Amino acid sequence: MNRTIGASFERSGVGLHSGVTTRVRVLPAGVGEGRYFARVDLPKAPVVPAKVEGVAQTVVSTELAQPEAQVRTVEHLLAALAASGVDNARIEIDSAEVPLMDGSAQDWVEAVAQVGIVRSERESDTPHFSLLTPHFYQSRSGFRKRMPLLGRFLLLRFVLPTGLISIYQQLGINGIVGVLLRAVLQQVLLRHEPLV
Repeated sequence: MNRTIGASFERSGVGLHSGVTTRVRVLPAGVGEGRYFARVDLPKAPVVPAKVEGVAQTVVSTELAQPEAQVRTVEHLLAALAASGVDNARIEIDSAEVPLMDGSAQDWVEAVAQVGIVRSERESDTPHFSLLTPHFYQSRSGFRKRMPLLGRFLLLRFVLPTGLISIYQQLGINGIVGVLLRAVLQQVLLRHEPLV
């Protein structure tokens, strides 16, 4: 499924590591464009795709890089977009670091909720995963239950020793989903409240 935000939104804040005030503007993107950053403070606004192949480092924050530009501390914003089901978004940023906001993905999730999500007018040629039967996985740290939901959608429920946490995640998003789910899950554990 290709979905994007219903309208653009903008947020500003200070980068945790750089201390620089940064403006971020998130705009709708076309079918198959994916989630990507555009460094509007640099000549020709070089693009940094939000793909796992672009991860340059993960020490204290996640940094995505291309030869022309890099963007740091991307995890909360990308987790919010992924958890909200946004497949395509252009993220214009005027510095090398996404602002920390409140230290979680909450401000970003609320911004996405305010503008809404729209489906694309046509499907891409990207294959999608469909789950037809329930699957269960159990380990010492907890278990996962995967259930089919409306054909293309997948319900993921995580039960951890620290308590019951449910995350409903839409599949069909880029390979960075594992990294993003970990970031969202860490925020939920730190806040001790369920993310729905």
